[in-house]
Amino acid sequence: MTEILQSINNLIEKKSASINDWFHSQYKRNKPFFYNSVDIRYSGDKISPVDTNIFPAGFNNLSNKAKEKARNEILNLVQQEYPSAQKIVIIAEFHTRNLFYLENLKTIENFFLELGKDVKCAYLDLSSENQILNLKTSSEKEITLYPLQKKGETVYVNQDFIPDLIIVNNDLTKGKPEILNHISQPIIPPVEMGWYKRKKYNNCLAYNHIASNFAKEFNLDPFLITTELNFCEDVHFNERKGIECIAINVEKTLNRIQKKYDEFQIKTDPYVYLKANRGTYGMGIMIVHNAEEVLALNKKNRNKMNIIKNNTLNAEILIQEGVPTIDTYKSAPAEPFIYIINGQPVGSILRINKTRNHLSNLNSSGVEFIEIDSNDIYKAKIPAYCLISKLASLASTQEEKFD
Repeated sequence: MTEILQSINNLIEKKSASINDWFHSQYKRNKPFFYNSVDIRYSGDKISPVDTNIFPAGFNNLSNKAKEKARNEILNLVQQEYPSAQKIVIIAEFHTRNLFYLENLKTIENFFLELGKDVKCAYLDLSSENQILNLKTSSEKEITLYPLQKKGETVYVNQDFIPDLIIVNNDLTKGKPEILNHISQPIIPPVEMGWYKRKKYNNCLAYNHIASNFAKEFNLDPFLITTELNFCEDVHFNERKGIECIAINVEKTLNRIQKKYDEFQIKTDPYVYLKANRGTYGMGIMIVHNAEEVLALNKKNRNKMNIIKNNTLNAEILIQEGVPTIDTYKSAPAEPFIYIINGQPVGSILRINKTRNHLSNLNSSGVEFIEIDSNDIYKAKIPAYCLISKLASLASTQEEKFD
């Protein structure tokens, strides 16, 4: 176990009550979202989140123990915030041909069914065909998706099923659907946190602020749990517009990282990720090691960076310090991501990619997933991963302050 991981584990062991009190005071001011998943990178020298989702998928990959924790946290949340909610509608993503996504959706549906709720899954019908979709998941479970409909300020499905609570499992990259404007029912997480509005740069700024405050409170160096950042806007890769801005800010960011590496006697060479400022699914991401690589981007890589999910133009670029992973599974590079319900970690999954290396974005072609809650190799690491994920979850509630 490396020094940074040992320091965090010691802190958790010795000051768990104080840490819990600190989070409790923070959540009094900023209530946690319904759920998150947080991608963690641990290099041996530092540990930091590299992505925080507010509308996460992948719940099907959790262990049975983690699913039980998730169900219990959902019960606590519903009892506290929505005690009269009996009918639930879950709004799904558009990619209903992805059988693993449907497995995730079925898992979320089962969480509520097992709590005795009446649950239906819905999709945002952009074609006005209003078809009921009877589908099967990757494990051949049956799942039905109903077109979401609206009358006045009330949304409903299946003619007369009017939900008391709406759960969104769609990241809304395309924008806020008109049907979700001016509705009377509670909806969580808030649709205003969809990728049509949300920005990764703001999320990273919020995280660095929260993590630095936590580090100051508990005597950690913020460098060990944060990443260096920069940003460029008004970019058009195919026209080479804004490329020079990215190159200049890549060089500035690498210089700042190198100074910290020298201070902490880290011998590896720094690198950065270029990331689409909006959107997820591992799209619009690449690694660069110097400004010259940015200026020399070929047409293939410019095309890859130009358009992200749902044919959205990638016009804003986050420049984020790269954190190489030392986590592995069967010799393949790996990274954990933590699932959170109502601010509380409930389980963890390992993302593995045999086709990539320890520097790479692993959320790409060739990716695999396993649950790691019961994996002996990772038991010593999970407390630190959960602490970092809680800081990231808290930060996601404060992103708009940094807009």
